[in-house]
Amino acid sequence: MSFANKTAPSRAATAASDRGGAHPDRARRTRGDHGRDQKKLDEAAAELGPNALPIRADLDDPAVIDDVMKVIADKFGKLDIVFANAGVSGATPVGSTTAQKFEAIMRTNVTAVFLTVQAAVPLMGEGGSIVLNAR
Repeated sequence: MSFANKTAPSRAATAASDRGGAHPDRARRTRGDHGRDQKKLDEAAAELGPNALPIRADLDDPAVIDDVMKVIADKFGKLDIVFANAGVSGATPVGSTTAQKFEAIMRTNVTAVFLTVQAAVPLMGEGGSIVLNAR
């Protein structure tokens, strides 16, 4: 699969927030980078160049996902690629992980990824690609 000349926002609620998750975006020279750490987003955007669109967003909130897609649509009009790279982790020992902690992890790692991809589909052109990256 070639990503040359494609418009591709990452879906990375934590991509620029922790251990190098934004790296796949940089490698593919994507145009969007979502995360929670503005400084790291700005650094990634500077490395990606003038077509980068850093968006600080907590994509655990479906309304925020819709807002992000509106910003992307206004800037680029359409998408060729969605690179879904969200993921959080934490200590979840069997027998002592609370339902609240488990649900928070699932919300980011599964639900937010699904809702982001679903929200991006109307922006995708013919032959668009969706890449799901699990950490």
